[in-house]
Amino acid sequence: MWTALRRKIAVEGRELYLTLSMGIALFPQDGLDYQALVRNADTALYRAKAAGRNGWQFFDSSMAR
Repeated sequence: MWTALRRKIAVEGRELYLTLSMGIALFPQDGLDYQALVRNADTALYRAKAAGRNGWQFFDSSMAR
């Protein structure tokens, strides 16, 4: 998925370069319902962006502090 999304595409004759930042939360260790999983994935996403964007980060319970 990462490789497929990080590529250039042509739109109306222009080349666009897609980048991707991703936060990852896993069931059940990072949340038992979708609200907790989305919240924790969002927390991990902000950490990935803070590290320089175009990267990924797994949620860790220390991030919630």
